[in-house]
Amino acid sequence: MKTRRNLIPDVVSDQALITLNMSDTARDAAILMDSNRVSSVLVVNTQGELCGIFTVRDVARRVVGGHLDPDKTPLSRVMTKNPQCAAATDKPYLALQKMQDGGFRHLPVTDDGTSNGKLMGIVSRKSFFPEEKAMLEWEERLEQLIR
Repeated sequence: MKTRRNLIPDVVSDQALITLNMSDTARDAAILMDSNRVSSVLVVNTQGELCGIFTVRDVARRVVGGHLDPDKTPLSRVMTKNPQCAAATDKPYLALQKMQDGGFRHLPVTDDGTSNGKLMGIVSRKSFFPEEKAMLEWEERLEQLIR
């Protein structure tokens, strides 16, 4: 098992970014998430810079729960603005810790770990399942050696 892993390329690699503009609607985002089988979209400005993130939780809580019309509600109104980010060189456990501490399930990845950095990917809790499985298997092998 590789011990010095970084988010990119060890957890995130060859990822197509799913993005929309701030003026796109909540319905646009829901359709795009459904067609790409993802649970979040990154919201960018006209220069392609990260401005926010919109997730299925936002659909439920802010759009449906807020009694908003998804066809008329721009993402700029219901997205999480300037989301916390991870750096491409962060260790996976740091990204997981940020998600745990912040209570969110998705974390954009930028070159410098800020929302002003170059957008490089996104991780979700699901991204770490292979990592967790490998660690459990490693622990099991270690236990067998100790016995």
